Amino acid sequence: METESDRASPDNNRTLTVSCRVSGAVLIVVGLIVMAGWALRLEPLKSLGQPIAMNPATAIAFALCGLSLLFLCGPLISRRQRLIGQACDGFITAAALLRLSGYLCGWEPCFDRVVFANRLAGKGMAPNTALSFPLLSLSLIILNVRTRRGK
Repeated sequence: METESDRASPDNNRTLTVSCRVSGAVLIVVGLIVMAGWALRLEPLKSLGQPIAMNPATAIAFALCGLSLLFLCGPLISRRQRLIGQACDGFITAAALLRLSGYLCGWEPCFDRVVFANRLAGKGMAPNTALSFPLLSLSLIILNVRTRRGK
């Protein structure tokens, strides 16, 4: 059975920090691969082997999530790192909520069709994606929040 001291051990913290940073780097790479696919008109890169291509705004949001994760993970982060990570989260949340409100209210925000607009054929960020990004951003924002009990 795991004890309190086991969870707080330096090895566990190091493992969590490394896995967090690797995850952030993977998100950035995925976003950049998709953006390269759009720039080079390479369908396999745009869709990552799926039947439908990822919207460029979604790829940018993935990369920003990865950047935020890199800045917000780790046992000791500076105030500057926290601000940059939270700024990425704020941008992701605002963009996704704007797109989600467009779906709910029947109007079309066009921010998700600015990059490569002539190739998107009017298709914006998917509704499930627009709902997922604010939830993901919330989890990134509360990543290092301490409770009264210090956990």
